[in-house]
Amino acid sequence: MHTVDLINSFKNKFPEITFEDAFKKVFKKLQEGLNNWVHTLKSYTIFHVALQDQDTSMKTAKELKALELSHYNKKLSKNELKQCIIIAEKNHVELSQLYSVYIKNLSLFITDYKLIDKLEEIQIRMIRSKGMDDVLGIYEIAKEMLQNISGNFYRRDEFCMKYRIYKNMLRLLYIDLIRLYRICYYCVIALSSKLKDMEFDQAKVFLQIYNSFEIVTEETKGYLMAIRDSDPLPATLNYFKVPTYSNT
Repeated sequence: MHTVDLINSFKNKFPEITFEDAFKKVFKKLQEGLNNWVHTLKSYTIFHVALQDQDTSMKTAKELKALELSHYNKKLSKNELKQCIIIAEKNHVELSQLYSVYIKNLSLFITDYKLIDKLEEIQIRMIRSKGMDDVLGIYEIAKEMLQNISGNFYRRDEFCMKYRIYKNMLRLLYIDLIRLYRICYYCVIALSSKLKDMEFDQAKVFLQIYNSFEIVTEETKGYLMAIRDSDPLPATLNYFKVPTYSNT
């Protein structure tokens, strides 16, 4: 079955294939293709698309959360070790490992907080309704995932741009980059609205969060500017801004 058909089968576009059947098929392809970096990456990109789709996000995340995810890790022969392909293979192994861990963490984030696939106004309302500790927890996890995308994937963009399948992965990560940044932004907004009711120690924590968010904003803008010329991603740099304390 073609990749597009597999993606569509997650959304029940083929009456004869249920979501469960489609998921099992892709997971089986992943397990059977661990000796081939292309097959491994293709399976993870299908899961990634399903995690980003509002109709299939939660179901896919729950399934992936319960599974142990493996990655491409080909053992090179003595002959291959002497050839220049060792550098490419090292990148394939590292990227596959990073991507499998990222997909697992994304699944956990989706199931634990039920935020990333929601419309903006719903995200704002959900975050504002939570207590300070919960908002801080969401912010820290979203920030860590955001920095993971920027630091671990986009710093390899020169290598990734040589392969169409890696370009697809970067495009999916770009969508997450925007969504995770938006969640961090709304967390800072929510915390700033609680500032007048905070104790002194809580206000100090908020100031640390605010300062860290300024750094995250500049780092994210920097990575987007760096990749803007290498691939026509819709780098909407104007989106990245730091709220003032007066924003509520």
